[in-house]
Amino acid sequence: ALPAIDQWMAFEKDGRTKDQRVTLTDGGVYDNLGLSVFWPDRDPSISLDVGIHDRIIACRAGDALDVGDPASMIFPRLKAAFESIFARAQNQSMKGLYDLLDAGRIKGFLLPYLGQFDERLLVPPADLVTRESVVGYPTDFSAMPPEWIDRLSRRGEQLVIALLAERWPEFDRDGRDGSSGRAPVEGQA
Repeated sequence: ALPAIDQWMAFEKDGRTKDQRVTLTDGGVYDNLGLSVFWPDRDPSISLDVGIHDRIIACRAGDALDVGDPASMIFPRLKAAFESIFARAQNQSMKGLYDLLDAGRIKGFLLPYLGQFDERLLVPPADLVTRESVVGYPTDFSAMPPEWIDRLSRRGEQLVIALLAERWPEFDRDGRDGSSGRAPVEGQA
């Protein structure tokens, strides 16, 4: 559905030029959460340098794990297999965050997602855009109406702020550390 860009390009190294085939596709296929640029051991000389961060907030636009009815026809089975592999890749990225936390390489991370259950928020905003009002929005590549852009982005922002208040209360609403040395609350939601 999303064809890759496939080109031959010239690369120079050590004074020599070499043609290489380059195939580019949507980054969401490989790293849907966009976490790869934040791994502490990433080499900035060959990738985007985003600096070193000890806390990561990775927002997912998806729902909680959903297990549908088993499919018996070929195309629904292929779709289910792809979705399973895609979910596994996302889970591996999330496990990487836990590994970094366990190794002391980061102080904490948050994983808010649009399909998060509202009743599990300890500090929900009074005007929370509800899960029910956004869950099931189609990913069909159609232009998104402005009211949906507002609803989805507002919920995402509200979830981040609610989880900051819950998990990292030492940060004020603007993300500044006001803890005066107080240890952060580690974890994910």
